[in-house]
Amino acid sequence: MALCTPLNECPICHKPIGENTEVIGFPDLVPMFSQFDGDFYDSCAHQACLDSWPRRDEFVAYFNKLVAESSLSKSWQLHVLANGRVVYERSLK
Repeated sequence: MALCTPLNECPICHKPIGENTEVIGFPDLVPMFSQFDGDFYDSCAHQACLDSWPRRDEFVAYFNKLVAESSLSKSWQLHVLANGRVVYERSLK
């Protein structure tokens, strides 16, 4: 899982994560050169950016496919809640 610092750049909005901001971290799973513009490899994003991103559902499906093909457990799969918030399966329990 990514080590997030205030200076890390959000792969969606490309602005610094900043302090006191809700973030979601990603493991070193999404290739650096994927079909997504940002670098999601071992990174973190603003939770609000991911939740409202027009490509959110496409990214979640892609990420979950990578999880299924990896040695990570299913608890690493992402889910989109009814309110649009993206969470890891392990947080649903």
